[in-house]
Amino acid sequence: MDKNLKVKELITTLLNKGYSEDQVAEVCAHIGEAAFEQFMAGAKNILGEDGFAAIEAQATDTEAHEELKKQYQQKTGQDAQVQIDNIINQQVDSYLSDEEMGNGSWQ
Repeated sequence: MDKNLKVKELITTLLNKGYSEDQVAEVCAHIGEAAFEQFMAGAKNILGEDGFAAIEAQATDTEAHEELKKQYQQKTGQDAQVQIDNIINQQVDSYLSDEEMGNGSWQ
């Protein structure tokens, strides 16, 4: 399944409901931020303080990102980006469900 299919569905749904492009961008940004926060909370539990100290010790954001991906893969056997994509899809499903029920919360 195309990892962006859910996001495309969300964008189409919101535009069809009359959301402006700015509102759609805001919803997508919120979903991305929420997914990253959810991933990081789980990663902190998995990697522990020592793991995160090594990540934070990196000189650049790019190096920190690479260290995070490496440690996450070593500890879980899973690709960090795949996990983030899964969380994004869950967030999108939740938002679309709320929209269907008339409870869209980020408009």
